Amino acid sequence: MQIYLAPMEGITGHVYRRVYSKIYKGVDKYFTPFIATNQTFKMKNREKREIDPKYNEGMNVIPQLLTNNAQQFVWYAREIQKLGYKEVNLNAGCPSGTVVAKRKGSGMLSDLDIFDEFLDEVFTTMGNEMDISIKTRIGISDFSEIEDIINLYNKYPIKELTIHPRTRDDFYKNKVSFEAFELANQLARKDLPICFNGDIKTVEDAINVQQKYQNVKSIMLGRGILANPNLPEQIVEKKVNLSSTEYYIPEISKLEELAEGVFQGYLEEFTGEKDAVNRMKEFWIYLANPLMELNGMKKALKAITKSKDKKSYEVANKEMFRLLRENKN
Repeated sequence: MQIYLAPMEGITGHVYRRVYSKIYKGVDKYFTPFIATNQTFKMKNREKREIDPKYNEGMNVIPQLLTNNAQQFVWYAREIQKLGYKEVNLNAGCPSGTVVAKRKGSGMLSDLDIFDEFLDEVFTTMGNEMDISIKTRIGISDFSEIEDIINLYNKYPIKELTIHPRTRDDFYKNKVSFEAFELANQLARKDLPICFNGDIKTVEDAINVQQKYQNVKSIMLGRGILANPNLPEQIVEKKVNLSSTEYYIPEISKLEELAEGVFQGYLEEFTGEKDAVNRMKEFWIYLANPLMELNGMKKALKAITKSKDKKSYEVANKEMFRLLRENKN
């Protein structure tokens, strides 16, 4: 089974990917956080860095685009292709209110006729120039929308369809619907590769998907990897029935290397250390969340989230790893 890293805005950017890929194994594809196209047909410097080959060496990286304009999609895809990429991914799943209000992301699912026109122009114009994959939700507010959505995708030579079995209105609140995914999987063309995305947080979750859907050959992990960077390796090795500490802090030295590498990368990426510290707060919120029952964890995480500069963050970070080692032993 192939394992993908999900695109998560502000989190799984090139800094995180570059450091992570040098420490951990098991991820077959890395999807970039979305690049939002614009009518100027110019990429921001931040977006250029995101897909710059020198920042993505040794990884199979798939750039993702957020747009509802076919001409902009084609222009950006061709610019991406010039850098050596062979595949680009369309975001039809982002549930953010500001994105959906512009009928982008999962907002594209609100009018399938317009979405059909978009896809027709994209695939007609691009031809065989580049592989195009799509990451989608399965409706705006109700699973009854699934059939029309999948029938639309069946019309086009999509490289791979990643399905997150929630509606837009679910956001991330409700559990993923295996029933909805089952229906979508049945409706999809037999030659259309399907990837499962959503709430895979343990090895058992991954095995469950694999056993339920024999034709699904790939899974996409998002928050599961952020909480447990070792999860892909654990899935590959089928390490089941682990305790929470075995799951989430199996190798502290690797976790320490990840945290240090990402922090140093952010310090280089941003002009001020405050931005780097703020990014690390989010990094640690995901990591610490599954371990909140450990003695002292709430206090350690609070110290990190209250840090205001490099010095105070490093003190809090050191204490966090002391605590993790203490609980590991």
